[in-house]
Formats: sequence, structure tokens, C-alpha cells
Amino acid sequence: MPDNLASISPISVRPQDNVLQNFSDATAGRSLQLYWGVGTTDSTGESFLLVRDQSFSDPITKEGADTVATGEQYNIDFDITINKPTIFAGIASIDAKWFIKGGAAANIRDVTGYTKFEIFHYDGSTETSIGTVTTETLFSAPDMNEKIPYRVKLQISITRKLFAIGDILRITVLGFKTIHTSGNGTIWGISLDPETAGDEFKVWMPIVNLEGS
Repeated sequence: MPDNLASISPISVRPQDNVLQNFSDATAGRSLQLYWGVGTTDSTGESFLLVRDQSFSDPITKEGADTVATGEQYNIDFDITINKPTIFAGIASIDAKWFIKGGAAANIRDVTGYTKFEIFHYDGSTETSIGTVTTETLFSAPDMNEKIPYRVKLQISITRKLFAIGDILRITVLGFKTIHTSGNGTIWGISLDPETAGDEFKVWMPIVNLEGS
């Protein structure tokens, strides 16, 4: 064994996020573009949007009421306006976090539910779905005011769609409770704080590279 073998430095591996963000397939002419789902709060209330970096966002928690037994708990649209002709097609990846929290009522809180992600083309008048995916149905029984976090990494097959300048890429996130053993007491929600590790909402969208772009 060579005497200087011990001096060899370990191989540096880029974080997975960067690999995904910079991935390109020259043969297929496709690449993955990273979007961050963020939230802001001002005098008019909360707003949600997609951005190309996580440089700003207010920490926001969106959740259903503990008086809602079953059904839709929240419905959030994250939008970004496309500023050059773009074709999305292929497999998108989602990395998101949501939670189940025990309410203030001291009653039975067994609950099951799921989160749905749907991606749309929106031209200002018509929404066209180009992909959707739903998490597995989860069961939880949090104590009063206890928050139990869940993290999900999913893939979505994207139907090929051309976005013209001014069209909107919209990602809708919906949370549902399906079974509840009491009239209230459990909350289904989602947390957004891109500057806090683990609370980011990230979507990698597959783009068909246009000639000359």
C-alpha cells in the first residue's frame, strides 16, 4: 500500500437537493427546475406563491379548525407567472411537510387523513390539471395540543403542456380528514418556513428545453 494513501481526501458529494436542481438530460432535452412554495403576510392577510429561491418567506401555518370532523381542512394555491415560453413534461418531485395536532378539546382524537397535491396550467380564466398525486392515508392520535409532523417525498407524472408568457403555474395543496372518532378535537395542517430546515415546501418541475433557450 502506498505510504501516502492516508493523505487522500474523501470524495465530496453534493447534497441531493443541488443534484436535483441542476439535473439535465441532454438526450431528452429536459431539466428539472426547482420552485419553493412560500407565504407572506401583510395588512390584507396571507398570500402564497412559488419562487425560484427561498430567500424570503414568513413562517406560516395553515390548518383546519378542530371543530371540523371530516372533509377538506385547507386548500392553498401556490402561483408563479411564467415570463418566457416554457414546456413542462415528465416527472415532477415534491418535498413537503404537514402535521396533525390535537385540539384544545379534551376528547378522543383518533384521526385518519391525507394530503393531495395537484399541478395546474392557468391562463387567467381556465385551470387545466397537468398532474396530481395523493399521499397515503395516515392514522394518528395526538394528545391535546400535541403536534405530530409528517414529511413526504412524492413524484407526479406531468402531462406535456406549453405555458405562454403570462400563464400561471399553480400548485394546489389540499388536506383532508377522512375518519374522526369524535365531533372535534384534531387539526390537520401544513407548515411553511423555507428558512427553517425541515419546513420547506419544494417542487422540482420537469422542463423541455426549447431550442435556443
